[in-house]
Amino acid sequence: MALAGGGANSVIGSCGAFSGGLMVLSARFSPRSDTLSDKEREQLAYARGKFAQFRDWFIAEFGSVACRDVQLKVLGRVFNITDDQEFQEFMEYQKQSGRYCREVYLKAALKVSEIISAEK
Repeated sequence: MALAGGGANSVIGSCGAFSGGLMVLSARFSPRSDTLSDKEREQLAYARGKFAQFRDWFIAEFGSVACRDVQLKVLGRVFNITDDQEFQEFMEYQKQSGRYCREVYLKAALKVSEIISAEK
C-alpha cells in the first residue's frame, strides 16, 4: 500500500504498480555487491535492459509512469486520494464505472512475471 497513489498517495510520483514492478525486477536481476566485477557490470547492463523493457511496456500500456497520468488514462479523471472525501469518491467512482486502478497493478504483475519467466 505504501507505493499506491504515486508513493504514499502523493499522486505526483510514479505509479505504485510501476515502482513495485521495478522493485521485483531489481531484486531478480541486479548484481548483489557494491563493488562490481566485470561479470557484474554485464549483469547490471542486462538488468537495465529488463527495467527498460518493463518501462517501455508500461508507457505503451498506460501512457506514462506517473500516477496522475495513469489515473487519467485508466479512470478518465484524477483523484487526490490523500483527501478523505476524494478517496471516498475514488472508491465509489471505481464501483460505479467498473474501471479500477487495481487493473494496472494486475497487468503490471503479469508483465513482470512474464519478463522473469522468459529467462532461461
